[in-house]
Amino acid sequence: MAIDLPASFEVIANIDWDMVKNKVQDYAPVIEVIKSTWSHETLREIAEGKVFVPDETLNDMLKKNISEKSPITMLKVTSRDTGRLEIYGETKNLGRVELSGTIEECVHRGDSTYVSYRVRERELLDHGLGSWIFSRISMSMTQKIMGGLKFSDDVPTKIHGNTITVDLSKIVGESELSKTEFHGYRLVDVVGIEGAKPKEGGIEIDTKLNVPDNIKELILGILK
Repeated sequence: MAIDLPASFEVIANIDWDMVKNKVQDYAPVIEVIKSTWSHETLREIAEGKVFVPDETLNDMLKKNISEKSPITMLKVTSRDTGRLEIYGETKNLGRVELSGTIEECVHRGDSTYVSYRVRERELLDHGLGSWIFSRISMSMTQKIMGGLKFSDDVPTKIHGNTITVDLSKIVGESELSKTEFHGYRLVDVVGIEGAKPKEGGIEIDTKLNVPDNIKELILGILK
């Protein structure tokens, strides 16, 4: 006696399971990068346009990325609800430095990633007269007189007037996010950054997702 099987059984029977297995294996490294970069909650916040990054997280990142060759030996940031970002640094050529200023630009767009910080107040804690002079001349002039504030070889720093621009493009470009694609999109291009503002205890970053809703939902599904 013949038994009519549902059409769905025929579809299942015709699936090339070896191909499916290989596809899953192909995506395994991508999934690992996605999970190590974002959480479900963070990606939701990015999609909504605002992400809050605590000072503690920023300071951990700074500590890990200071080069042994850098004249800067220690950096610590403190965000204020006035919109100011205070920076305490210890340097080989200037000693202890305190800066207070504002974030003028914070951008991640394609292969370009940079932060511009305008210094409003500054002080050299280990120099009396030097500190007085330091507080009254531009940061670019200070660099010419006392030496640069280079962070590391991979992080070019430019000073124009009292504005310090830190270029993170090389570090981001060499990251796993830049080398990994998901459904035709480089992971480094998934998130855009359009600005940042210090709040008490951390920095609020203006973000956007640069992928269609179906790709967003696929990534969110991976992060569940």
